[in-house]
Amino acid sequence: MIIAVVAFLSTTAVKAQTISLGAKAGVNFASLSGDDVEDLDARTSFHLGLMAEARFSDKFAIQPEILYSSQGAKVDDMTLKLDYLTIPVMLKYYVTNEISLEAGPQEW
Repeated sequence: MIIAVVAFLSTTAVKAQTISLGAKAGVNFASLSGDDVEDLDARTSFHLGLMAEARFSDKFAIQPEILYSSQGAKVDDMTLKLDYLTIPVMLKYYVTNEISLEAGPQEW
């Protein structure tokens, strides 16, 4: 039994990881809501960041990212600007080679 476990672990450790680097960018349409918030319009801004994907099997990968997001709201002639830096770590499951599902925590 121990020999089978050692053989299994050594064969999975020998498989090389495929690492891909990339960039992300997009548009934000953000606003604020709550009990004491009225007459606020959405603020249009952007988000951008970098990501790396390490595939450790045909179906699974881990994808750490670092993202900057500019958000906020508008009221009359004033704009509230909120800037966020998020660091999500996504676990990816590839349904097909082109389609994947992602889930994971993020820190900000």
